[in-house]
Amino acid sequence: MYICAAHKQLKPMLQDFNRLYAFPNIPDLDDQYKIILDSGAFGLSKSGGKMDAQYLQQLAEHYRNHGKQKNVYCIAPDVFKNSHKSIRQYKEFIARYPDIKVVPVLQFSSTSIDLFNAKKQIDEYSRYSKSGMICISNNKFNSRKQYEELKYIVKKIRLKFKNVWIHVLGAGYSHNNVKDWIELGVNSVDSISYYTDAQAKLKWLRDSYQTEPENATFEEIALNNATVANL
Repeated sequence: MYICAAHKQLKPMLQDFNRLYAFPNIPDLDDQYKIILDSGAFGLSKSGGKMDAQYLQQLAEHYRNHGKQKNVYCIAPDVFKNSHKSIRQYKEFIARYPDIKVVPVLQFSSTSIDLFNAKKQIDEYSRYSKSGMICISNNKFNSRKQYEELKYIVKKIRLKFKNVWIHVLGAGYSHNNVKDWIELGVNSVDSISYYTDAQAKLKWLRDSYQTEPENATFEEIALNNATVANL
């Protein structure tokens, strides 16, 4: 399953897709599609921002207001590329806001996968998590060349968590790339690539890693790309 990162210009067109909304964006809720409320960690990493006490309070209020439905999943206040701080903030958040179920995120400091650290994170989160989802933060991993390492992580998650939904944050850059991730045993992926390629006038092709130039509108190309990603 490909989950579409929300974009304000595409708001009316995403109602028939599973969707991800990064904080502080207000989600369009329904009871049919899988909806992820993201903590905004990736955006903060790009802007140099940090999750201070005020940010976490606002995030908690956001989750309380919009994350009540069973089909809505709230991502823990993770720190991109930092597993230690992500675990610490996760524990502090669930201790301060025990009424909010948040999804733990496995973080990786580099494009090389540290399996020992991944196993430690899985073990740690399995002691606390009450969410039906766990996330893997994609740090530019190659789902084909690193197949064995990623498959090992998925297997360990399945052993520690019962009936958990495994979602990969920031993955799926073409139809074939989406399929490669799903073949690892994860349940879903998301990325902004479907609309950033549309902004660049690039159309996704079914069963391909390639794109091709397209002269349609941004909205039309993005809709095509989102549709192809979910085939």
